[in-house]
Order: sequence, then structure tokens, then C-alpha cells
Amino acid sequence: MTKDMSTEEQSQVEEVICEDGKVYLSPCQIRCPLGIDIQRNHAMIALLPFDPEEAARQMIEIGNEVYEQSPLFPLLCAYICGLCEQECNYKDETGTVRRRMLMRLVAKEYVKYLETVPSLPAPTKERIAVIGGGPGGLMCAYILSKKGYRVTILERNPKLGGAMCLIPAYRLPQDIIDSVINNLLRIAHIEVKLGAEVGDKGQTLDDLKKTGYRAVFIATGTPTPRPLT
Repeated sequence: MTKDMSTEEQSQVEEVICEDGKVYLSPCQIRCPLGIDIQRNHAMIALLPFDPEEAARQMIEIGNEVYEQSPLFPLLCAYICGLCEQECNYKDETGTVRRRMLMRLVAKEYVKYLETVPSLPAPTKERIAVIGGGPGGLMCAYILSKKGYRVTILERNPKLGGAMCLIPAYRLPQDIIDSVINNLLRIAHIEVKLGAEVGDKGQTLDDLKKTGYRAVFIATGTPTPRPLT
């Protein structure tokens, strides 16, 4: 909730409680793999003020909320994933709410803000290896680091990003990918080893344990293509 909202404005972004006392989730939120409160985001965007500086500040607040659930939201929610749009209540009425376009507005401001975000406290707990530097591996590494674990991403390719790097630049600009990933690594103190093979052609899981990793998370991606939109 943005700090300067009036009581009336705040009521517009609160959860809607039905007469029987139950809170019903919207179809778009149910469809979201991360369960992000999509309606809340949209309501807060709709209430942005006309003043550019204040609007930018409130967009950063919106971005902070989403970033806690999805540190890759400037890439995923703003450019790639449209699963929530497929379940929009307005799809057959006035047309689907274009969430990706709305989140792209927020992401444009938030990507600049990420450059100024200080790093988290240095992790001190056990070492954990994450195999794969795609979206799943990056998000896992970030969450583990926030919990205090020392994380190393092992990626066999020469750069991080996984399947995101295969998306044409006209749909997902490479500079946005690089900026979001580099800041995520910096903020969370995540170590990265590129060109690191794990399996038949490289280290085994036992090898990783012998070198001090207490746990291994395998995030090698889906073996078959899956359209999102």
C-alpha cells in the first residue's frame, strides 16, 4: 500500500471479502504460478498520480512488492509471461487487461532503481549449489541467499538467463536481461561459475558434496518447449 493514499483510495486496493466471510482469489491470481496479487497491482497502477516524480516513487513501491515474490518480474511479468491474461474476467467483455504492458511501465522505472538498491547482508550459513542459471535457478538462488545461505550457481553455458536468452530481442531486450540478472547477483551476493558441467561430462553430485556444498538444487529447465502465450 502506498503511504500517501487516502482512506478511500486504500479501500479500492484491499481484498474483497464476500458476504459469507470468505476471500475469493481472482482467476488471474490463481493462474499466476507465483500467486501474485495481480488485481492489487493493477489498482495501485490505476491510482498513480499525474505528478511524474510522485508517480515514479509509487511505481517503485509497487515494484518492491512484486520483487519480493518474483525478483525477475521486470523480465517475466513485463515481457514474457501472459498466463494471467488468459484467465482475465474481462476477456470476453471489454478485452483482457494487458498486464504485461502495465508491468512494463513499472519495470521501466524499477530497473533504474535496482542500480541503487544496497546488497543484502552477506550470507553466512551453509554452502548450496544451484545447477542451472535460468529463471528457476536464479530465483532459487536469490531466495536461499535471503535466508542466509551461501549460494553458487553452476551454469554450463557462457552466460546466465537460460531460455530467456533465446527470446528475440524485439520481445525481450538483452540489456534488460543483463541489468536485472547482474543486480540480482550483486544484491544477493550470489557466486556464479560459468562453463561448469555437472553430470557425465563434468562434476558429479558427490563431487559437489565433497567440495563443501551441503545441498544441491537442480534447475536445468523444462526438457520440452511450453508456450506461455
